[in-house]
Parts: sequence; C-alpha cells; structure tokens
Amino acid sequence: MTITVLTQPGCAACTWVTRTLDAEGLPYQLRDVRSDPAGADLLRGIYARLRPDMHPATPVTILGDDGVVFGPDIRSRLRELRQAAAA
Repeated sequence: MTITVLTQPGCAACTWVTRTLDAEGLPYQLRDVRSDPAGADLLRGIYARLRPDMHPATPVTILGDDGVVFGPDIRSRLRELRQAAAA
C-alpha cells in the first residue's frame, strides 16, 4: 500500500500521523502543501470531492486504494484494515 500524508509546517496533528506510521513500520511519502503546489492541488481536490462544504486542512492521509483519513485518527483506520485483511 502506498501511503501519502498531506502536511504543512507546524501541524501537530500531522506529526501525530507520521509518528503513528513510523511506530507501525509503514513507509509513507510526505507532501508539504505549503511548498508543493501539486500537493496543495491534491488536498483541495480531495476536499472538493469528499468534503465539498469544508475548508481544506491537514493532515490528510491517503492510504493507497483503501481510502482517505482526515485528521489525526489514523490508528483506527489502520486497525480496520488489519482486521479486514485477517478476515
């Protein structure tokens, strides 16, 4: 699974996500939406598609084909994916 974390400097919730992924031993790619215009476009596109009435915010974690996690609650989504894989 390819994991991408859309982040920005000074984002404590983004740090939480990356520490969780590190603890799980999962590789990921960081995209700083402040310095990466394509990353910022990706963030706006995800919000336009999935949360059209909300202002884009970080972190957003893209879990390959397994969906998108808004905010820092990556642990519960990873748990769901592990349970689904075990079933």
